[in-house]
Amino acid sequence: MANPPTSSTLLIGTSRPSLGPLDLCLHAVTLTAWSCALNCPVVIAQTCKQWTCRHCGERKASALAATAAHAKPNKLITLTINPALHETPRSAFDVTRRKCCTLVQMIRRSFGSFEYMRVLELTKKGWPHYHFVARCGFIPQPWLSDKWDKLTGAPIVDVRALKKTREAYWYVMKYLGKQKYCEWTTRRVTISRGFVPKHERRSASTLDLQGLHREHQHPRDFFYWNWPQSEWTKIGPLVFALHPTLPQSTEKKKPSSSRHS
Repeated sequence: MANPPTSSTLLIGTSRPSLGPLDLCLHAVTLTAWSCALNCPVVIAQTCKQWTCRHCGERKASALAATAAHAKPNKLITLTINPALHETPRSAFDVTRRKCCTLVQMIRRSFGSFEYMRVLELTKKGWPHYHFVARCGFIPQPWLSDKWDKLTGAPIVDVRALKKTREAYWYVMKYLGKQKYCEWTTRRVTISRGFVPKHERRSASTLDLQGLHREHQHPRDFFYWNWPQSEWTKIGPLVFALHPTLPQSTEKKKPSSSRHS
């Protein structure tokens, strides 16, 4: 079976177009520009990037899981907390999140390099605990348990070996997929500076954009009100280019400002 095409056509008719999964991001806005590389207007969706958004939450989880797999970690370490020692989940988080940093420093002093992605997860009752997807040498479980107990009063520490790269991906997806709304923090993931391998910087865009402008409309509404009866090509997950075969694209003009109903 042939591979599906990387681009698709978006027809703007007499009703608001469907943008697929992007429709789920209710707070997305629109960026417009002229692409010198394509010689036509382009529309870029700027999403809300919130964990509570069905579209953005899933994309963030998938991207972080891929980052974890690319870093080739070899350990999964879970640190629990002792609810009996804290009045509320919020107070438990305020105390123990700082102790995580202390524990990392102790590990590095005793065992050398320790690079990690730390994921906050809440239990069914809302208590925090922490998963470290780490790249490190051997660390005895009894040593970790003893140090964490002295720091927080919680001796339960789980250590598992990650033998396959894809295991890291699925563990991170599992923990981020179970996220609940947390009123006291939006920072679910912490990544150490050396966890992600260095790579060559790539150009942020090959579209050669000019006249970038932000419209306070969802892309679906922007297309409907500003470009009726037009045809666009989806050239990326969040990028659309005016179809080059239509009359509109032959004129070197930038998209007009929004017209509100």
